[in-house]
Amino acid sequence: MTLLDTMRQSVDSTIDSLASAEFRPDPIAGTLFSRVVSVLSSAYKRHGSIIEKAILERLRENPRYDVWGVEGFGIQNQASITVAAALNNPTSLYSTHLPYIGDHLGESRLQLDAVVFDKQTNIVSSYEIKRGNGQFDAGKQRSMKREALLSKVLLRDHAIQRGFNAQDSRAHIVFYYGIRSIAAPLGLIGTELDDHFGMAIWDEVEIVNSYFRSRLFEIISQ
Repeated sequence: MTLLDTMRQSVDSTIDSLASAEFRPDPIAGTLFSRVVSVLSSAYKRHGSIIEKAILERLRENPRYDVWGVEGFGIQNQASITVAAALNNPTSLYSTHLPYIGDHLGESRLQLDAVVFDKQTNIVSSYEIKRGNGQFDAGKQRSMKREALLSKVLLRDHAIQRGFNAQDSRAHIVFYYGIRSIAAPLGLIGTELDDHFGMAIWDEVEIVNSYFRSRLFEIISQ
């Protein structure tokens, strides 16, 4: 089964919801162009989820990796204090690992798009996945960097609690379409994913994106 086979239902469901969505015609644009703008605007937002799921499903095909997501990654005050002090010098946290208090606990929580445990290196890494087709402002960049570093310092213990022999941790933000709002090594772009994971990612995800694009153009041209 190909990645597209795995993702086809998700893409079709997304397209069906776009096709059935109601919209309000703009007095200037008129019905036709208002519908096109409405559908495309919604498609851009939902496409990020398609990219995210496609990357995760592709990684799950490789027995080298265990992959999961976390809806409520618990953050305690000590982690927040530690990261705040090092926000301008992230490399100082390279060897920092703090106890993890558990999912849905703590003073705040994060959503981790993907957590990947590498069985060859015993490194666990978190990934926030963005379309990356536009630049984020300074405030959002700072927020993304903070959240990535929070996950990094807690991730090793999180993985150990799940039964993995994690010896180190990393955190990354993927800007899929190449506008890297956070510098490497925290920031990755889509064309770097093949080398980063040691497997074909970009071409497989682009097949899914091509299918999404073709289905999107079908409903726009109706």
